[in-house]
Amino acid sequence: MRRNFFLRWTRVMRLSWRVRLTDSSGETIFRFGRRIAPPEGATPWGRVMDPLKQRRSRLEALSAMYSNLQANLAHDLRTPLAAIRGYIRLILEGRAGPVSPQQREYLGVIVENTDKLIHLANWMTRAGDAFGDEMEVAFVDLAELWRDCVSRQSIDVMRKSIRIEQSFSEDSFEVPGDRNRLRRAFDDALRVAVHYSSTNGRLTVRFSRLRDGGISVKFSGIAGAVPDAAPGPEQEGGLADAYDIISLHGGRLLVRRTPEEGSSVAITLPPVRSAGKHARAGRRSA
Repeated sequence: MRRNFFLRWTRVMRLSWRVRLTDSSGETIFRFGRRIAPPEGATPWGRVMDPLKQRRSRLEALSAMYSNLQANLAHDLRTPLAAIRGYIRLILEGRAGPVSPQQREYLGVIVENTDKLIHLANWMTRAGDAFGDEMEVAFVDLAELWRDCVSRQSIDVMRKSIRIEQSFSEDSFEVPGDRNRLRRAFDDALRVAVHYSSTNGRLTVRFSRLRDGGISVKFSGIAGAVPDAAPGPEQEGGLADAYDIISLHGGRLLVRRTPEEGSSVAITLPPVRSAGKHARAGRRSA
C-alpha cells in the first residue's frame, strides 16, 4: 500500500522547535525536537516570574495581616466605647443620682462623640470587607468621569431646572483607582446635590489642583441641609457609600453647612507619587 508522508515543523513557545513526520491520516511516524539555548544576555523566563510570584505572595500575606489587624482594632475600639456610652446613659437617666443641667450638657457631648467613634469603628469593619473585594485599579480621569455622571443624570437635573456651572483648572485630572467605584461615588454626590438643591437653583462644581498635587472637587450652592457624610446608620442611602469609596482611595469627603451659603460637598484625593519620590522623602526624613 502506498503511503504519503508529510514533514511538519512546529515552533514551541519562543526557544523550542519540533519536527514531526506523519502519514496522510495524520498518524505520527517519527518526531524529534530540541530546545534552543537563549541568546547571550537574555534572562530566562523562570528567573523573571519567580520574583514576581514571591512578591505577590508577600503582598497577599500583608493584605491578610492588614485585614486582621483592622478587624481586631475595630473590635477593641467598639467594646470599651460601648461600655462608656452605656454607663453615661445610665447617669443621664438619673440612676446614679440627680444630674444638673450643666452636667447633662457635658455628658451629652461625651455621648455624641462616643457615637461618632463607634460609627467609625463600624466603618473600619465595612472598609476591611470592601478591601477584600476585587478592585480593578487603573488611571481614571475624574473630569471625564464627572461629565459621564452629568450626562446620565441629565433628566433629573432638567426636571428641577437646575443650572450646573462647572470649572476645571486643568484639562485632565487623573488618579489611580477603581473606575466603577469612583463613578458610583460621583453619581451619589451629584444625586444628593440635586436632591437638596432648590428648583431653578444653581449648582457650582469646581475641579482644582491642590498645592501638594492632590485633586479637589467641590459642590457648592446647595440650598438644603445635606446630611453629614461621616459613617453612621442615619446616613445610609445618602453619601455613606461615596464616603467609603473615597476613603478607600485615600481621600476625604466632607459636608459643610452655613446659614448664608447653604451646603457644600468637598471631595479631595491624594496626589500621585512615584516610588522615587517616596524613596527620596524617606531618605530626607531619616
